[in-house]
Amino acid sequence: MQFIQKTKRLFPLLILMLLLTACRQEGVERLEQYHADMSSFFNNISAYHNSINAIEQGADAAEASAELLRLMDGLQQEFSSLRNVPIPSEYTAIADLMLDAADSMEEAARLYHEAYDEDYRPVKAEQARIYYNRANRCIQVILQVLRGEEPYGEDLIIR
Repeated sequence: MQFIQKTKRLFPLLILMLLLTACRQEGVERLEQYHADMSSFFNNISAYHNSINAIEQGADAAEASAELLRLMDGLQQEFSSLRNVPIPSEYTAIADLMLDAADSMEEAARLYHEAYDEDYRPVKAEQARIYYNRANRCIQVILQVLRGEEPYGEDLIIR
C-alpha cells in the first residue's frame, strides 16, 4: 500500500518531466529548422550577390541592365521569403530586422526597375542602392546574432 502511495506522488512528477522533455525536444527541432532555413537563405543571397558582382561593366548596357533587373527580382523574392520564416522565441529580437530587410529589398528592386527599365535615371539608381545597402546591412546584423555575436557597426543603434 505504501508503494502505491509513493507511486501516486511520483506519477505527476514523471508526467511533468516527460512533457518538459518533449517540449524541449520540440524547441530544439524548431531552432535547428530555423538555422537550416536561414543558412539556405544566406547561401541563396550569396549566389545572387556573386552573380550581380559578375556583371561585366563593358558589356552591352541594355543586356547588363536586363541581367541586373532579373537578378534583383530573384534577390527580392529570396528576401520576401523571410516574411514566411517562423521565428523561434529565442530570436524575436530580430523579427523586425527580417521584415525591414524584406521591405528594403522590395523597394530596392522597384527603384532599380525605375532606374533601368527605360532611360537610365541616376537618381532612382542611387535611391535603389541605398535601399539595397540597407537590406544587406539588416542581413549582416541578423547573421551576427545567429552566430551568437554582439552586433556592431557605427550605423547600429541598440535599444
